[in-house]
Amino acid sequence: MDFWTYTTIRDWARRSLPEDRFSDNIDTFYKEAMGDAVRMRSGQFLGQCINERDWEKARRPYYNVWPSIVPMLTRLNLELDSELIRLALAVLCIRFPKDPAKNPLRFAWQGQPVPIRCILMGDMDKGRGISVLIDIGEIMPGGVCVGSA
Repeated sequence: MDFWTYTTIRDWARRSLPEDRFSDNIDTFYKEAMGDAVRMRSGQFLGQCINERDWEKARRPYYNVWPSIVPMLTRLNLELDSELIRLALAVLCIRFPKDPAKNPLRFAWQGQPVPIRCILMGDMDKGRGISVLIDIGEIMPGGVCVGSA
């Protein structure tokens, strides 16, 4: 079974930056990226950098969601006390099947269905919250979706 792989900011930078401008050191790369996030005043980008850095340093732990589980997940009643939700790890990636017939998790964007490839979740504020990043690949002008294979 083929599952999507979450693509970090650092993965994209490795592919797109010249070698002399890319730092292969996780801490160095994310320190610079977090500085950019602060300058941009983007809390979302800063949180993404923190989660991705911590995930990479934890050796990218993930859980594959098998097709037989997906229908049950879509029928879950989420009316519960959010304080009861705890992550098994500080940062964890949930990966979904690449085969569209086996992954009905999608949403509409500009009238087109967009499948959810991965979800990166990270602990926030010492267990007081969870950051959720949904990877759908890159959406380019014209609605073309690109990303990792």
